[in-house]
Amino acid sequence: MTRYPFILLLLVLLLVGCGGTLDISVEPSAEPPSTVGAEEAAATDVTPATQTPTPNAPQLATYTHPRFGYTLPVPAGAQALELDDEYETLFFLDEDGEQQSFFISVTVVPELPDMATLSPLEFMYWLAETEPDASAPQLLQANEAGVTPALLTYSGGEGTACQDTRIALIGILAEQAGYAVRVGSDRPEQCNAAALPLVEQIAAQFSPPPGGLVLEMTPTPTPASTAELSLAFIRDANVWLWRDGLGETQLTRNGGVESLYLSDDGTLIAFLRPDGLWVVDAEGNGERQLVSNADLPVPDLGDISNSVVDVVPNQVGWIPGTHQLLFNTNPRLQGPGLLLADDLWWVDADSGEVRNLFPAGDGGNFVLSPDGNSVSLIQPDTIYVAATDGSERRHVLNYTPVTTYSEHQFYVNPVWAPDGSSLRVIIPPPDPRAQPPQPYTLWKLNIDGTPSQMIASFGRASDFPIIAAGISPDLSQLAYLDAPPDNAGQLNLLLRSLGDTLGDPALYASDVQTFDGWSPAGTHFHYTPDFEQIPYRAVGRVQQDPLILAAGDWAVIDITWIDDQRFVFVQESDRGWDLYLADVHGNSRQLIAIGGPPPIYDIVD
Repeated sequence: MTRYPFILLLLVLLLVGCGGTLDISVEPSAEPPSTVGAEEAAATDVTPATQTPTPNAPQLATYTHPRFGYTLPVPAGAQALELDDEYETLFFLDEDGEQQSFFISVTVVPELPDMATLSPLEFMYWLAETEPDASAPQLLQANEAGVTPALLTYSGGEGTACQDTRIALIGILAEQAGYAVRVGSDRPEQCNAAALPLVEQIAAQFSPPPGGLVLEMTPTPTPASTAELSLAFIRDANVWLWRDGLGETQLTRNGGVESLYLSDDGTLIAFLRPDGLWVVDAEGNGERQLVSNADLPVPDLGDISNSVVDVVPNQVGWIPGTHQLLFNTNPRLQGPGLLLADDLWWVDADSGEVRNLFPAGDGGNFVLSPDGNSVSLIQPDTIYVAATDGSERRHVLNYTPVTTYSEHQFYVNPVWAPDGSSLRVIIPPPDPRAQPPQPYTLWKLNIDGTPSQMIASFGRASDFPIIAAGISPDLSQLAYLDAPPDNAGQLNLLLRSLGDTLGDPALYASDVQTFDGWSPAGTHFHYTPDFEQIPYRAVGRVQQDPLILAAGDWAVIDITWIDDQRFVFVQESDRGWDLYLADVHGNSRQLIAIGGPPPIYDIVD
């Protein structure tokens, strides 16, 4: 119903089907248009309104909807047609009703979630989410009714006089309802409806009903809070930023963005392009290259050094509480496989200073401590710790490399204690396919120079995923998948308390495909139940039933925790993918829609 030719055809059918229209006739005058007051609105539908004469400008009337109570200026003599109440839309057509070269439509949106915190720009993005060619919405000045309208345009397709009609969409967000006013024209020299004086007049004079919309509305759960949230994401190979109360903003325009990383204060977004590491601020200013691939040295790889095509940043992460980044590199080869340099670099996003903290072979994959003062460095057979300035590097554990049956090497993933005093790590057996299956081992890694200790062995390893287990961030719980002795094809999710020893295993869920992670403080976790065709997710808590995130025929593919109560999940849709903000109580709210492949995003609170 948003494409112009389709609207005109729909209106023709409706006019024929309804057998008539409501004629709005007024006496023209030469005064600016005015809006009836609350008392008049209760007694009349249309009040004469006049305007200062301008060339080709229609005389105006103020229309008040008899049921919904909103008022707006419309051309005098226009024909009004009420669409089915299910859509709660009213159309105004040309005075003659036959050319159908002009229309106004008003749709009432009474059931938006979180109406109290939704911003006008968020409302506009919601209205235009099915229009891929929509312009960026613009906030207008608060109008005579005290509401702030917003305006955007989108293509209405080819008309009779216009090769491309541009529909003007005015969004008005009131206390109890939203209103979408569309204006379209197929008249010569008026193909872009946003340029019509009438659009400005509607925005300035549209008035919601006094006292708010009075309708029976189905109660909806209170959505999860979005206070202070910032979500950076990639759309059309550019960096975009969604912020609570401000909606979406495009930050880059030159494309090529492959991944991104949002600083924990939400003010900077680092991102990778094929030529290196870049950064831009949250207002779209200061876009600059921090590291060029051409400046990264090729490590000594022996006989295969000549096969290196280039060296690119691989793992990238912000040091907590700073505008400084760590990254390591990937020497890309002409053939297949992933080869890491096991180095470590430091860059200051404010000053642009770059340092090589550890050369190839002395760094590795990294995990930063919560306070940002320390970093663990992981290689396929060794774990080190160091200060984030590159000092105090020391060895904490050797382990036997894990066979991956591929060109990739396996890197473990330690978990820091909240106070940064130690780490815990799960080590798989050297051969995950060994028969009989071999157990994992769980280790405590000390950073004070004392020897590391093995806490326990548990479970039975599998080759995919190599580690089907996770340690909670507070180091109090261990979750892992294990097959029951009588059914090797089934995986169960088990939980065990964790301290200096492991507690007894407790079954949480049967028929689980993957364990996916813990919330930041370890009170909740999420996993993927076994599925036949459509993947979905579940959020669990010790001794509580899981919250199931399923969407029928649409896949739910990802969860990213914000805190122990809130998370973002990604759901497939007919537009591509939708990102939702949700909480552990089952409330959710759509934030953005993205076409194309599954979205790449980062979020901070």
